[in-house]
Amino acid sequence: MSEEKKVLLSLKNVEVKFNVRGRILTAIRNVSLDVYEHESLAIVGESGSGKSVLTKTFAGMLDSNGFISNGSVIFSDDEISKTDLQLTGENEALLKQAQEMIAKHEKLEKGAVEYKAYMEKKAEIEHAQNLSLEEEEDYAARLKKLEDTIVDTKNFIQTLDRKNAEDRKTLEESTRKIEELSMERDTLVAEKDQLAKSRAESYKSNAAKAEADAKELQALLDASKAKIAAAGEETDPALIKRNQELAYEVVLSLARLSAKERRKAMPELDKALRKAFELGLDLNDDTVRTQIFESVGLRVRYEGYDEASRTLHGYTIIDCAKATSQKDWEMIRGRRIA
Repeated sequence: MSEEKKVLLSLKNVEVKFNVRGRILTAIRNVSLDVYEHESLAIVGESGSGKSVLTKTFAGMLDSNGFISNGSVIFSDDEISKTDLQLTGENEALLKQAQEMIAKHEKLEKGAVEYKAYMEKKAEIEHAQNLSLEEEEDYAARLKKLEDTIVDTKNFIQTLDRKNAEDRKTLEESTRKIEELSMERDTLVAEKDQLAKSRAESYKSNAAKAEADAKELQALLDASKAKIAAAGEETDPALIKRNQELAYEVVLSLARLSAKERRKAMPELDKALRKAFELGLDLNDDTVRTQIFESVGLRVRYEGYDEASRTLHGYTIIDCAKATSQKDWEMIRGRRIA
């Protein structure tokens, strides 16, 4: 029955960490849950298990040394999600800025096929001189497991009473365990570095292969630049419409921010847009759009434009894990999420 109801709050793989005396400690790992409309959800656990920390993530109320390191906290609220923006004054200037930003990068799309091939070839060359993606992920997973165990053991030591004989014995065993795990971690890092060094030396020893790869790489980059240089003004109606809607979405998302926050977000947004056009990503794809707008915190989706009132209509995707604007938090925390 609950699947038919509206999901008000949805957590996916939420991880919360704290910076404590120069060390990063993980308080919560991989929490996923849904809170449905007209239903209550009870979170049960012993003292110190993370109940309060978890609920503080919903409202941006973690202590200053705490942060959400992974996952999403999607808050679905129609009242604060609906956004209307009149294109006058400052907002009109912001639209012009957004259109100029997109116009600056849109030609890169014409050379995207060759540029993507160039990036793939570049990655292939780098991988030939280093570890494969699978090997990197394997080493990262093994190192993370060791680090997590070391941190957990150090945290456990803090709970021991040094005046208690049994606790002192446990302390000695735990200290030895940390030393052994630390040695295992250092050995694993050295093994990884040695493997990477061996791969690099092996690649460089084959001069003919290295020279051929370098020539192919340069040819792909030159082909991409040539297509971009030959590109004229965009004439495809579908692409013109897409770019205009993208500009509207930029305005809707940036208009929520203060002038200071906007100045900080603009370079990152510009960089993300350039990368998307350069790689020929599908800018109509919602996942791609969301990635582009990560630099502005909450993203506002464009829904329509009323020419008579010169008003943009949009819908905010409220991810509390990514909200950064104080204005957003005042709206979410003070008015609704409680």
